[in-house]
Amino acid sequence: MSEVVTSTDILSVFRSQVSRLNITTKEQKRFEANLHDELHNNIFLLTQEYPPTKEFQAVFKKDMFVKSNSAAFQQVTHYLFTILDPDLTKKKIPLWPLYDSKSERDFRKQVAEMTDAIRAKYEQVAIPPIMPSQLVCPCGYNFAKYVLKLSMLVMCEHLKKNVATKESQLLSPIRQHPNPVVTNAIVRNLKLKTGAVEARVKQRWQNFQEEFVAATAGAGSLVEDLARLEGELRGLNLELKELKMGANQTRRVDGICAKCVGNR
Repeated sequence: MSEVVTSTDILSVFRSQVSRLNITTKEQKRFEANLHDELHNNIFLLTQEYPPTKEFQAVFKKDMFVKSNSAAFQQVTHYLFTILDPDLTKKKIPLWPLYDSKSERDFRKQVAEMTDAIRAKYEQVAIPPIMPSQLVCPCGYNFAKYVLKLSMLVMCEHLKKNVATKESQLLSPIRQHPNPVVTNAIVRNLKLKTGAVEARVKQRWQNFQEEFVAATAGAGSLVEDLARLEGELRGLNLELKELKMGANQTRRVDGICAKCVGNR
Protein backbone atom coordinates (compact mmCIF):
# COMPACT_ATOMS: atom_id res chain seq x y z
CA MET A 1 0.00 0.00 0.00
CA SER A 2 1.48 3.32 -1.03
CA GLU A 3 2.12 5.94 1.62
CA VAL A 4 -0.15 8.97 1.50
CA VAL A 5 1.69 12.32 1.49
CA THR A 6 -0.28 15.14 3.05
CA SER A 7 0.08 18.89 2.77
CA THR A 8 1.40 18.89 6.32
CA ASP A 9 4.24 16.56 5.31
CA ILE A 10 5.16 18.77 2.37
CA LEU A 11 5.10 21.86 4.58
CA SER A 12 7.35 20.14 7.14
CA VAL A 13 9.90 19.18 4.48
CA PHE A 14 9.82 22.68 3.03
CA ARG A 15 10.40 24.28 6.43
CA SER A 16 13.31 21.90 7.08
CA GLN A 17 14.92 22.79 3.78
CA VAL A 18 14.48 26.53 4.40
CA SER A 19 16.02 26.13 7.85
CA ARG A 20 19.08 24.33 6.44
CA LEU A 21 19.39 26.94 3.72
CA ASN A 22 19.34 29.76 6.28
CA ILE A 23 22.05 28.04 8.33
CA THR A 24 24.18 27.53 5.22
CA THR A 25 23.71 31.17 4.24
CA LYS A 26 24.72 32.37 7.71
CA GLU A 27 27.79 30.14 7.69
CA GLN A 28 28.76 31.42 4.24
CA LYS A 29 28.39 35.04 5.35
CA ARG A 30 30.47 34.36 8.45
CA PHE A 31 33.13 32.63 6.35
CA GLU A 32 33.28 35.53 3.90
CA ALA A 33 33.48 38.04 6.76
CA ASN A 34 36.45 36.13 8.21
CA LEU A 35 38.11 36.13 4.79
CA HIS A 36 37.79 39.91 4.49
CA ASP A 37 39.16 40.29 8.04
CA GLU A 38 42.20 38.12 7.25
CA LEU A 39 42.83 40.09 4.07
CA HIS A 40 42.73 43.40 5.92
CA ASN A 41 44.98 42.10 8.72
CA ASN A 42 47.58 40.77 6.28
CA ILE A 43 47.84 44.02 4.36
CA PHE A 44 47.83 46.08 7.56
CA LEU A 45 50.82 44.09 8.83
CA LEU A 46 52.64 44.69 5.56
CA THR A 47 52.04 48.44 5.84
CA GLN A 48 54.00 48.38 9.11
CA GLU A 49 57.06 47.18 7.18
CA TYR A 50 56.42 48.89 3.85
CA PRO A 51 54.94 52.39 4.32
CA PRO A 52 52.21 52.97 1.70
CA THR A 53 51.39 56.12 -0.22
CA LYS A 54 48.75 58.67 0.77
CA GLU A 55 46.61 57.43 -2.13
CA PHE A 56 46.76 53.91 -0.71
CA GLN A 57 45.89 55.06 2.81
CA ALA A 58 42.87 56.94 1.49
CA VAL A 59 41.23 53.74 0.17
CA PHE A 60 42.60 51.07 2.53
CA LYS A 61 39.74 50.13 4.83
CA LYS A 62 38.22 47.07 6.42
CA ASP A 63 35.67 45.35 4.14
CA MET A 64 36.93 47.48 1.24
CA PHE A 65 36.10 44.69 -1.22
CA VAL A 66 32.63 43.81 0.02
CA LYS A 67 31.35 46.14 -2.70
CA SER A 68 32.98 47.06 -6.01
CA ASN A 69 35.96 49.30 -5.29
CA SER A 70 38.17 50.03 -8.28
CA ALA A 71 40.35 52.55 -6.44
CA ALA A 72 41.17 50.08 -3.66
CA PHE A 73 41.77 47.30 -6.19
CA GLN A 74 44.28 49.43 -8.09
CA GLN A 75 46.16 50.68 -5.04
CA VAL A 76 46.24 47.36 -3.15
CA THR A 77 47.30 45.13 -6.05
CA HIS A 78 50.00 47.55 -7.20
CA TYR A 79 51.23 47.83 -3.59
CA LEU A 80 51.45 44.04 -3.19
CA PHE A 81 53.08 43.54 -6.59
CA THR A 82 55.70 46.20 -5.81
CA ILE A 83 56.65 44.54 -2.53
CA LEU A 84 56.79 41.08 -4.08
CA ASP A 85 58.82 41.95 -7.18
CA PRO A 86 59.43 45.65 -7.89
CA ASP A 87 61.40 45.02 -11.10
CA LEU A 88 58.75 42.74 -12.59
CA THR A 89 56.05 45.20 -11.55
CA LYS A 90 57.76 48.06 -13.40
CA LYS A 91 58.12 45.83 -16.43
CA LYS A 92 54.54 44.56 -16.45
CA ILE A 93 52.91 47.80 -15.25
CA PRO A 94 55.02 50.60 -16.77
CA LEU A 95 52.38 53.29 -16.35
CA TRP A 96 51.61 54.28 -12.77
CA PRO A 97 49.65 56.04 -11.38
CA LEU A 98 46.59 55.63 -13.58
CA TYR A 99 45.04 58.78 -14.99
CA ASP A 100 42.11 57.84 -17.30
CA SER A 101 39.72 55.04 -18.24
CA LYS A 102 42.11 53.67 -20.88
CA SER A 103 44.96 53.35 -18.41
CA GLU A 104 42.57 51.63 -15.98
CA ARG A 105 41.52 49.18 -18.68
CA ASP A 106 45.17 48.48 -19.50
CA PHE A 107 45.89 48.03 -15.81
CA ARG A 108 43.31 45.24 -15.53
CA LYS A 109 45.03 43.37 -18.36
CA GLN A 110 48.43 43.96 -16.77
CA VAL A 111 47.20 42.59 -13.43
CA ALA A 112 46.07 39.40 -15.15
CA GLU A 113 49.46 39.11 -16.91
CA MET A 114 51.31 39.84 -13.68
CA THR A 115 49.30 37.14 -11.94
CA ASP A 116 50.23 34.61 -14.63
CA ALA A 117 53.90 35.54 -14.22
CA ILE A 118 53.67 35.11 -10.44
CA ARG A 119 51.95 31.73 -10.79
CA ALA A 120 54.74 30.60 -13.11
CA LYS A 121 57.48 31.85 -10.79
CA TYR A 122 55.93 30.53 -7.57
CA GLU A 123 54.51 27.22 -8.73
CA GLN A 124 54.08 25.92 -5.17
CA VAL A 125 51.69 28.74 -4.26
CA ALA A 126 48.00 28.26 -5.02
CA ILE A 127 47.14 31.73 -6.32
CA PRO A 128 44.04 31.44 -8.52
CA PRO A 129 44.25 32.77 -12.09
CA ILE A 130 42.24 35.88 -12.85
CA MET A 131 40.79 37.42 -15.98
CA PRO A 132 40.57 41.15 -16.81
CA SER A 133 36.78 40.84 -16.99
CA GLN A 134 36.72 39.76 -13.32
CA LEU A 135 38.41 43.02 -12.38
CA VAL A 136 35.79 45.33 -13.86
CA CYS A 137 33.82 45.04 -10.61
CA PRO A 138 36.49 44.02 -8.08
CA CYS A 139 34.53 42.72 -5.12
CA GLY A 140 33.01 39.61 -3.58
CA TYR A 141 34.31 36.29 -2.36
CA ASN A 142 36.37 35.22 -5.38
CA PHE A 143 38.17 38.54 -5.75
CA ALA A 144 38.84 38.82 -2.00
CA LYS A 145 40.19 35.27 -2.04
CA TYR A 146 42.55 36.20 -4.89
CA VAL A 147 43.90 39.25 -3.02
CA LEU A 148 44.17 37.24 0.22
CA LYS A 149 46.27 34.57 -1.52
CA LEU A 150 48.45 37.29 -3.03
CA SER A 151 48.94 38.94 0.36
CA MET A 152 49.87 35.57 1.88
CA LEU A 153 52.54 35.07 -0.78
CA VAL A 154 53.94 38.56 -0.17
CA MET A 155 54.09 37.91 3.58
CA CYS A 156 55.80 34.55 3.09
CA GLU A 157 58.42 36.04 0.78
CA HIS A 158 59.03 38.87 3.23
CA LEU A 159 59.58 36.37 6.05
CA LYS A 160 61.92 34.24 3.96
CA LYS A 161 64.03 37.29 3.11
CA ASN A 162 64.08 38.77 6.60
CA VAL A 163 63.87 35.79 8.96
CA ALA A 164 66.87 33.45 9.10
CA THR A 165 65.53 29.89 9.21
CA LYS A 166 66.58 26.57 7.75
CA GLU A 167 62.93 25.70 7.12
CA SER A 168 61.98 28.82 5.16
CA GLN A 169 60.07 26.76 2.60
CA LEU A 170 57.60 25.84 5.33
CA LEU A 171 56.32 29.40 5.14
CA SER A 172 54.86 28.95 1.66
CA PRO A 173 51.62 27.07 1.02
CA ILE A 174 52.06 24.13 -1.35
CA ARG A 175 50.05 23.20 -4.40
CA GLN A 176 49.51 19.63 -5.48
CA HIS A 177 51.97 18.60 -8.18
CA PRO A 178 50.69 16.85 -11.33
CA ASN A 179 53.00 13.95 -10.47
CA PRO A 180 51.76 12.19 -7.28
CA VAL A 181 55.28 10.93 -6.55
CA VAL A 182 56.60 14.49 -6.42
CA THR A 183 53.69 15.58 -4.23
CA ASN A 184 54.32 12.72 -1.79
CA ALA A 185 58.04 13.55 -1.68
CA ILE A 186 57.27 17.21 -0.94
CA VAL A 187 54.84 16.25 1.82
CA ARG A 188 57.33 13.81 3.39
CA ASN A 189 60.06 16.44 3.32
CA LEU A 190 57.77 19.01 4.92
CA LYS A 191 56.74 16.52 7.60
CA LEU A 192 60.39 15.86 8.45
CA LYS A 193 61.18 19.55 8.66
CA THR A 194 58.00 20.25 10.62
CA GLY A 195 58.93 17.49 13.05
CA ALA A 196 62.37 19.03 13.52
CA VAL A 197 60.83 22.43 14.19
CA GLU A 198 58.37 20.93 16.70
CA ALA A 199 61.22 19.12 18.49
CA ARG A 200 63.22 22.35 18.79
CA VAL A 201 60.20 24.26 20.03
CA LYS A 202 59.46 21.53 22.59
CA GLN A 203 63.07 21.59 23.83
CA ARG A 204 63.11 25.38 24.05
CA TRP A 205 59.81 25.34 25.93
CA GLN A 206 61.24 22.82 28.39
CA ASN A 207 64.36 24.97 28.83
CA PHE A 208 62.18 28.01 29.39
CA GLN A 209 60.15 26.22 32.06
CA GLU A 210 63.31 25.12 33.87
CA GLU A 211 64.76 28.63 33.73
CA PHE A 212 61.43 30.05 34.88
CA VAL A 213 61.34 27.73 37.91
CA ALA A 214 64.94 28.65 38.79
CA ALA A 215 64.24 32.37 38.32
CA THR A 216 61.09 32.10 40.45
CA ALA A 217 63.05 30.41 43.24
CA GLY A 218 65.75 33.07 43.01
CA ALA A 219 63.14 35.81 43.09
CA GLY A 220 61.56 34.23 46.18
CA SER A 221 64.93 34.22 47.92
CA LEU A 222 65.46 37.88 47.02
CA VAL A 223 62.02 38.76 48.39
CA GLU A 224 62.86 37.01 51.67
CA ASP A 225 66.20 38.84 51.90
CA LEU A 226 64.48 42.13 51.16
CA ALA A 227 61.88 41.51 53.87
CA ARG A 228 64.64 40.66 56.36
CA LEU A 229 66.58 43.82 55.49
CA GLU A 230 63.44 45.93 55.79
CA GLY A 231 62.85 44.45 59.26
CA GLU A 232 66.41 45.19 60.30
CA LEU A 233 66.09 48.73 58.93
CA ARG A 234 62.91 49.31 60.93
CA GLY A 235 64.71 48.06 64.05
CA LEU A 236 67.64 50.40 63.44
CA ASN A 237 65.28 53.31 62.90
CA LEU A 238 63.61 52.59 66.24
CA GLU A 239 66.98 52.40 67.99
CA LEU A 240 68.04 55.65 66.36
CA LYS A 241 64.80 57.30 67.43
CA GLU A 242 65.30 56.09 71.00
CA LEU A 243 68.88 57.36 71.01
CA LYS A 244 67.73 60.76 69.82
CA MET A 245 65.06 60.89 72.51
CA GLY A 246 67.67 59.92 75.14
CA ALA A 247 70.05 62.58 73.89
CA ASN A 248 67.33 65.22 74.08
CA GLN A 249 66.47 64.22 77.62
CA THR A 250 70.15 64.37 78.60
CA ARG A 251 70.47 67.85 77.15
CA ARG A 252 67.39 69.01 79.06
CA VAL A 253 68.76 67.59 82.33
CA ASP A 254 72.13 69.23 81.70
CA GLY A 255 70.40 72.53 81.05
CA ILE A 256 68.43 72.31 84.29
CA CYS A 257 71.58 71.46 86.23
CA ALA A 258 73.42 74.39 84.70
CA LYS A 259 70.64 76.77 85.74
CA CYS A 260 70.70 75.41 89.27
CA VAL A 261 74.46 75.92 89.56
CA GLY A 262 74.14 79.43 88.20
CA ASN A 263 71.48 80.35 90.74
CA ARG A 264 73.77 79.35 93.59
